[in-house]
Amino acid sequence: MGIFQLESELFQDLLKRMQPRSFAELAALLALGRPGPLSLVPTYLANRAAPEKVHYAHPVLKEILGETYGLAVYQEQVIQLGHRLGGMSRNEADLLRIAISKKDGSLINQLAETFIRGCEENGLSPKDARNLFAAVRRFAGYAFNKSHSVCYALISYRAAYLKAHYPQAFFAALMAGHSGSSLEPYLRECRRLGIPVYLPDVHMSEVSHRPEGEGIRLGLSAIKHVGEAAAQRIVAERSQGAYRSFQDLRQRVDLPKHTLQALVQGGAVDSLGGRQALYGQLGLEPSDGFSRLTAERDLLGAYLSEHPGQPFMAFLRQISGGLAFAAGEISKFRESGGMITGEIDDPSGFVEFTLPRSVKGELPLRERSLAAVFGTMDGTVLRGQRVFPLKPTVILVPKEESLALLQEIIARHQGDVPVVLRLGREILHILPQTYWVKWQPSLEEELQECCRAVQLFEPW
Repeated sequence: MGIFQLESELFQDLLKRMQPRSFAELAALLALGRPGPLSLVPTYLANRAAPEKVHYAHPVLKEILGETYGLAVYQEQVIQLGHRLGGMSRNEADLLRIAISKKDGSLINQLAETFIRGCEENGLSPKDARNLFAAVRRFAGYAFNKSHSVCYALISYRAAYLKAHYPQAFFAALMAGHSGSSLEPYLRECRRLGIPVYLPDVHMSEVSHRPEGEGIRLGLSAIKHVGEAAAQRIVAERSQGAYRSFQDLRQRVDLPKHTLQALVQGGAVDSLGGRQALYGQLGLEPSDGFSRLTAERDLLGAYLSEHPGQPFMAFLRQISGGLAFAAGEISKFRESGGMITGEIDDPSGFVEFTLPRSVKGELPLRERSLAAVFGTMDGTVLRGQRVFPLKPTVILVPKEESLALLQEIIARHQGDVPVVLRLGREILHILPQTYWVKWQPSLEEELQECCRAVQLFEPW
């Protein structure tokens, strides 16, 4: 991410295949990473692996094509071949390149005679001269402008160097101008690379993002609905002295209610009081923990103050049955054939997973779902077998003599809240989805009749 020309899936795949070892190879990669030239990549890699096996029919061929292992990757190489071996003027050689790219058959045939005759005069056999022209004709239409490719490579190299050696400054600059959901891919990449990202703060943040220690402090403008103008006023007034309270901020900076609400929900005034108390000062209803996290994600593009899966980890360990698991928000969700693939933002990091498609019928899954996937690890990939939603869950300790009554009660209150039976101190059993319930006070009262304990596990 953030590397000029190299962010697309095509170039990401090409980088893995080619693994450029020099600046010249990086420039060649950028020239080859286009629909037509991609067909040359296998030959390029084979020739690079054994350059001594590449046959050059003339020393000038090696001078011109040596840097690209015998292939005419660049337009400039085509022109040099026409000029230095084909005996053509540079204008004629460029005209040949244009004729081939435009598939102008009559002009190609006309210039072919000149090219082949010049090659023979420069020492190539008639056969080698014809073979060379056939190769030029085959690849010239794919050739890319070298001056462009080298300039692209220089920018790409500099960006990669900055990302590798100054990641905090690099990402702070890369995220400039982004707020809300548009920040999400950058925050994900920071998390992947282990770069801490700190919440916006009316005392610590500038208008835009900046490096802070080993991490990045989000700017006040990162919060959706705050905007640069409001952020500038907050920062400018702060120079007159720190804000002593939320009320002090409101008195010193004239901000509309929706901006104040965004500052609270985005965590920017946590240093001035708890969010629940600040909601009250704005005349808003208090929110539960999950709503607080969801609002934070919607305003900043990610969960930053707390990972939504963390409060579930001990519980999930108890219902795992010894299986490996990852829990958090699902991304890169794809369905192909009989499989589902994706990635989970687990508290420990990002985990790739696969699942049988049949699982989706048991539990609706989609991009940004909060869920736990249980299965076995295959290298770094979690081969999932079942899924459990991260949401409030009913935990019951049933009375053995009242199991029939329990089944009857659950059948009358079917819904989407998971039900788990505690059968021992460390033994929890998940009931099938057909036994999930709609939670309400009347259900709790009925369950007390057939259970020793009834708990709504709601860690947020």
